[in-house]
Amino acid sequence: MTQSRNHSLPRKTSDGFTIVEMIVAVTVSTFMLVAIVGFIVTLIQQYGVSSQRNTLTTNLQAATSRINDDIRKSVAVLPTNQTDDPNGPSPTTRWSSKVDQLVLGQKPTLADGTLIDTEALDSVVYYLKERSLYRRVVAASTTPPNSISTITCGTTANGCPDDVRVVENVDSIAFTYRNNANAVISYSPNAVTNVSFAIKLTTEQSGQTIESSGKSSMTLRQQTLTYNRTPLSVGSGGLLVNKMNMNVQPNADLTVKGRINWGSAGAAAYIYTLGTASQPIRNLAVAGIACGTGSSFPTQCASPTIISGAASKITTQNLCAPAHTGSLINPTIATSTNTAPTRTCDSAAYDLPAFNREAFYNKMNQPAVNGTRVCGAAQTCSLEANTIYNGDIGGGSGFPSVPNRAKWEIKGDIYVRGNFGNAGLGASSVASFEEYKVADGITKRPVVVIEKQFWIILGSVVPNDKGITPIFISYYTQSNPSCSSDPSCSTLTPAQAAQEANNTDPNNHAVRYGTTSGDTYGNFSGSLYSYFGRVSINIWFGGTFTGTVAGQSVLLQGSNNTTSATFNMTNEPWPN
Repeated sequence: MTQSRNHSLPRKTSDGFTIVEMIVAVTVSTFMLVAIVGFIVTLIQQYGVSSQRNTLTTNLQAATSRINDDIRKSVAVLPTNQTDDPNGPSPTTRWSSKVDQLVLGQKPTLADGTLIDTEALDSVVYYLKERSLYRRVVAASTTPPNSISTITCGTTANGCPDDVRVVENVDSIAFTYRNNANAVISYSPNAVTNVSFAIKLTTEQSGQTIESSGKSSMTLRQQTLTYNRTPLSVGSGGLLVNKMNMNVQPNADLTVKGRINWGSAGAAAYIYTLGTASQPIRNLAVAGIACGTGSSFPTQCASPTIISGAASKITTQNLCAPAHTGSLINPTIATSTNTAPTRTCDSAAYDLPAFNREAFYNKMNQPAVNGTRVCGAAQTCSLEANTIYNGDIGGGSGFPSVPNRAKWEIKGDIYVRGNFGNAGLGASSVASFEEYKVADGITKRPVVVIEKQFWIILGSVVPNDKGITPIFISYYTQSNPSCSSDPSCSTLTPAQAAQEANNTDPNNHAVRYGTTSGDTYGNFSGSLYSYFGRVSINIWFGGTFTGTVAGQSVLLQGSNNTTSATFNMTNEPWPN
C-alpha cells in the first residue's frame, strides 16, 4: 500500500520590500525623476528660446516692413530734417542722414490723404536710443493745412513718448545709400535713389544670446530733381561776394565746397553783410576744397578757407569750417553758438543738387520746335510744356536799342538745345528787357533745362498768380562743349572742372543775370543753377534778386555807388 504525503509552499518571512530593494527602487526613481525634471526644464527653456526667437523674427519683419513702406513713400533722402525740431539733437536742433540714422522727405497730405502740391516736405526720422529704434515725424507747415502737426519731446533714456517705438532690442542698424547706377555712395542726399539697410536684434533668454537679423532694400519714389533745402549751394569754384548785402530767410543753410572770397567795398563806410543778427544763417559750411590742378583738382586748400575782405560781416548760428585756422576777425564772423569754427562737418553737406538730365530729356513728349524763337515787341509768347526747343529762345532786342517789352509764358517743363535770353545776342552788355513768367494757374514749379548759356540782362523773371517761379538749369561748359549737348553727360574730368571753376571771363559764364531798379523789367524771382560752371549775378542801382542759386562757382556783384543791392535767399530752392 502506497503512503501519500502532503507538501506545502514555504511561508514568506515579510509582506514588504527589503532594504536593498527599497534603496534600489529609490535610486532608480530619483534618477528617473531628475531625468524627467531635466527634460521638462530643458523643454521649457527651449520653448522660451524658441518663443523669443519667434518674437524677434516677428518684430524684425514688422520693423523692416515699416521702414520699407516709409522709404517707398518718400521722394528724397534729406541731409537734415527740413523743418526745425525744437527737441532735435543739439546744437543745431537737426537730425541728419548717416549710417545709423535716416531722414526721409515725404509729401504732406490733407486729412483725406490727398497730396499737397508744395515744395515743403514732412521729415520722417529713424533714430536709435537705448537699443530701441524710434520713428519721429517733423511736420511741414503748409497751405492748405497739413493733416499732421509736429509733437516732439526730448530723447530721454526711454526715448520720446510722442515718437513711435518701431522695434526694441536693436543690436545694430546700418543704412546704405545708392544712386541711379546702383553704386554705393556716402550718405549724400542729392543722389540717393535707393536705401538698403541691415538690422540685427539680440536678447538674452535662459543664458543664451538670441539674435535675428535681416537685410532689405527699397527704391524711393521716382523723381527728377532731388530735394535740397540749401538756398545757396556752391561747388569747388567758391563763392565770390563784392558790394552785396545778402539776406536769408529763417533756417537757411549755406554750403560752399570751395572758399568764400569777400571782395572790397565800394566805399569805406559801406558794410556788406551775409545774414543779420535778427535773421542769421542757420548753418554755414565752408570746406575749402578748391585747390590743385589737372587731375588733382579739387583738393583741400591750406587755411584760411574764408578769405579776408574789407568792411564785411557774416552772421551765422553755426559755422562749419574744419580747414580754417587762425583769426575770424576779418571778415567778422558772428555766431550765436560758436566762437570758433567747428572742426568736423558732414561731407555730404557740400554736395550740389543732383539732376537726371537724361531722364528729363526723355520725358519730353510733345513735337520738337526747330529754329530760334523770338518774341515780338510787346507781344506775349508761350513756351509749351514737355517740349524740346532746337534753337535759341529770346534775345529779341539789344541794348541800348528800344526795349522789347516782350512777355514769355512758361507752361511747364521744357528742354532748350540752344541759348536762353540774351545769350544768343553774343555779348554780355546786351539787354532785351523781356519778361519771363510761369503761366498763370500753374501750381508746380517748371524746370527749364538749357544746353548752352542762360543770360537775362535787364530783363525780369516774375511769379505767376499762384506765386510760382521757374527753375533754370544750364549745362553750358566751355571746356567740353560736346558734354553740354549730350543729355547723358553728367560729369567733367578734373582738369575740365578746374577750368570751369577758374573761368573769370563773363562772356563764358554759363548763367548771368543783371538787374536794376531803374526799370520795372529789373527783378528776379526763381532759381538758377549752373551744373558745370559759374552763376554770375549783378545787381545794379538797388535791384533785387529773390530766389536760390547753385553752381560750381557763384559770383554776387553789387554796384559801386549803392549800398542797397540785395540778394534775398529763399527757403524753397529745389523741389522734387
